[in-house]
Amino acid sequence: TFANDPLKKDKRIWFTMTAEFSLNGSLLVRSYGTEVGQPDSVHIRNGKDKPILPGTSVAGALRGRAKRILNVLHDNDDTKVRHHLNDLFGDDNMKSEKAKASRLIVEEHEITEGVVDLVQNRVAIDRFTGGAKDTALLSEQPVFGKKGTIVKLGFTIREPENRDMGLLLLLLKDLWTSDLSLGGGSSIGRGRLSGNKACFEWKQAGQDVKPWSIETNKDGSLSISSMRDEMEQWARAVRDE
Repeated sequence: TFANDPLKKDKRIWFTMTAEFSLNGSLLVRSYGTEVGQPDSVHIRNGKDKPILPGTSVAGALRGRAKRILNVLHDNDDTKVRHHLNDLFGDDNMKSEKAKASRLIVEEHEITEGVVDLVQNRVAIDRFTGGAKDTALLSEQPVFGKKGTIVKLGFTIREPENRDMGLLLLLLKDLWTSDLSLGGGSSIGRGRLSGNKACFEWKQAGQDVKPWSIETNKDGSLSISSMRDEMEQWARAVRDE
């Protein structure tokens, strides 16, 4: 009898986005050396000694930029902004009954084909005089981009609302156009990405997955495979809801 019973359809709701970027310049998410002769700071690596982009670092940058976007769209209405941020990114106020985990999951990926063996020596700047500090020489070993370097980002929103997907698209736009930098050293031009391709999947309760993609053409224009109207509605929902 069990074999004859039809399986219930998957009722989970989720929205995923996987995007690939080129690296413009360099990227540095700091880890600190403990051995003599090592640079003062080195881009973080995994157990295979491969450079990675940690999900926690990306999530922090996205939350900060999302707050700026929502402040503009909601005329600095702190209640609306805080509610939307905490609803999507989570609320860690343990003294409140509203504490909750994030519905946005940010994946961790290796950075492929990056240059990792170059050390850059720098000096700290005295904010008062504008000159170099006498004893503040420091060395950094970031990941430098070259032709073929790929930085991959992956996101999943559980139980997404239209405004959640719209906000993620607005954040993707800022990453895609190098307006939102990741990691440290953004003041000297580090962490700027340039979008190549993004693939999306939208799963609604009891329905099949809807896939589509956005890709940069050779002339710099964008190709969007489908879902143009839906994406426009989601972007508007960030403001209207």
